[in-house]
Amino acid sequence: MHKIFRVKMPVITTAIIIAIGVAFAAPVRSQEEANGEGEDTTAVETAETAPVEEGSEAEASLPDTDSAAPDTLTIQDLTIPEDQLSLLVEPLTLEQLQVEADSWLYVLQAWASKVNQTEIASRQEGQLLDDMAAADQQLEQARTKLQELSGQEDAGEELNVARADVAAARREIARLRSRELSLRLDESFLEALADAEREQTISTATEVANDARQQLLALGDSSVVDPISEQVEGLNEAIEDYLVVQADLERVVPGTTFYRSLTRQLEQQREEVAMLLEEVEEISELDIVLPTDAELEEDLRLQLVADAARLAAAQPAIVSRLQIVLNEFARKGGDTEVYDNYIASVSGLDLDVTDAEGLTVKLWTWVQSEEGGIRVGINALKFVSIIAIAALLSPRIGNLSKTLLLRVGTMSSLFRDFTVMTIKRAVLAVGVILALASVGVNLGPILALIGGASFILAFALQSNLGNFASGLMLLVNKPFDVGDEVKVAGYWAYVDSISLANTKLKDFAGNIITLPNNTVWGGDIINYTHADIRKINIGINVKFGQDIDQIQDIWMSITTSNPKILSNPGPGIFPWGTTFDYQIWVGLGAWATTKDYWGVYVEVLKGLQKRLQEAEIELARPLQEIRVDDASGQPLVEQLPMLKETVDV
Repeated sequence: MHKIFRVKMPVITTAIIIAIGVAFAAPVRSQEEANGEGEDTTAVETAETAPVEEGSEAEASLPDTDSAAPDTLTIQDLTIPEDQLSLLVEPLTLEQLQVEADSWLYVLQAWASKVNQTEIASRQEGQLLDDMAAADQQLEQARTKLQELSGQEDAGEELNVARADVAAARREIARLRSRELSLRLDESFLEALADAEREQTISTATEVANDARQQLLALGDSSVVDPISEQVEGLNEAIEDYLVVQADLERVVPGTTFYRSLTRQLEQQREEVAMLLEEVEEISELDIVLPTDAELEEDLRLQLVADAARLAAAQPAIVSRLQIVLNEFARKGGDTEVYDNYIASVSGLDLDVTDAEGLTVKLWTWVQSEEGGIRVGINALKFVSIIAIAALLSPRIGNLSKTLLLRVGTMSSLFRDFTVMTIKRAVLAVGVILALASVGVNLGPILALIGGASFILAFALQSNLGNFASGLMLLVNKPFDVGDEVKVAGYWAYVDSISLANTKLKDFAGNIITLPNNTVWGGDIINYTHADIRKINIGINVKFGQDIDQIQDIWMSITTSNPKILSNPGPGIFPWGTTFDYQIWVGLGAWATTKDYWGVYVEVLKGLQKRLQEAEIELARPLQEIRVDDASGQPLVEQLPMLKETVDV
């Protein structure tokens, strides 16, 4: 029967416990004493350093973690919810935030160091296993070749070469064994290996317990099942106790006395699980199939890969909490550049594409991790859901706003459409902001960037901003609306469209005229269709001696016979002149609806022309009187040389 656990000597077990403490022995920098003078409290020494090694000067320069604990408020629980952490750091002073930032930076540094150590251990173990397999294969081939040549009398030189190959393969295996022993004595490797073996033990025990439950259901005999069930339940309880201690360990700051105590307790729980697992394995009524030693070696390598991925997936949670402290630190005047640089340097997931199986395990572990794939998936789901809700609400809120604005009769359709469009886009913008905030994106730098860019663009686009301001004035004051007949900047045309930047007109020939809003708002604006009714004005010049009453009768006859001419206000005429030398200007007026204006205008103009011709009313033409002096006795042509030239021609 194969045994799943290696028996370790007491010294190796002791070395593992020491290594766990040493890896996290670099303590948190405590807040400097109030009487310390001449020291820069904003300097961060730990951010740019490599992982602290035992006995190094960097380790000696850092204070003890336990001594810093009373001054650090936010790292008592590393899994503190982020919203609670934000409230916790809000009242802290700049100096206190410096200590909290250094503490979280230390935790991140220790965590990143453990991730890298586990990754290195997995690659070293994988390389060792690959090299060992290659060496075993080489030795087997050399032995086979040697056996084939041993029966041949004329082998000679080939036999010597085969013996040399066997010896070389044995030396390579011995070298690899020595290399394996060196790795087993490396503290970082031992620590990562101990973590992997614990996880491997719990994983195997969980599979065995589940398999045992299924087999017990098939047995059915209570006299046999009940004693075995007690053993299996005991194994399950031991596994649950292990997971409880493991969860507590994840909440504690590495390097503290409590952390080391929990680590020892975790190892004791693993040993208890291993003992109970062996008891369940020896139950004859159960068919428990355990992996072979070779499979255990390979599983251990994959477990190292999975541990590295699990630790790397949990690292963003620490970064997120450190970022909360840094945001508050920056808000109160602290410099976070060094921290940000360190965060950027340790972020990301390192993937070894040359190891296909390890890559699959790492990606799958990351996907299953609460702080990795699950967190990314939940964040992505929240982001997409909020955006989708905003996209659904935007048109509905816009339509509701349009319905309410339609009740405001004095509002122009241009301003109403602009307001509705602004509301729709505002809903989408709020949705994007809420979506980004829900996934933990810091909006402060984004808003600051937008503000800075707006300030720069305000200078670069002054004329365009002037057009925007004029466009707003046009929308608010509504001197005209789409479809109105206006005279703007010398153009007599219909309003085709208006935006914040420009106004488009369509003239009577169908041409589109685009005018900047500065030009429109800065000049005279005549709106011919601002009311429901519009006056038809036709002016004629008649001779001074013409009968005005006759003209009035003709006009009243034309207008009263047209059903589209309004009776109230009714038609009329207005004679007017200044010199009265040869003509009188007569203004003929009538009212029609704005919709019928141009059709009625053409009808009455045609009728007026016909009736004036029938009444032989002659329109006045400009006259100029030329007096010639006959006393000179010269012919008229002689007196007017210009006339003479015309006559000669």
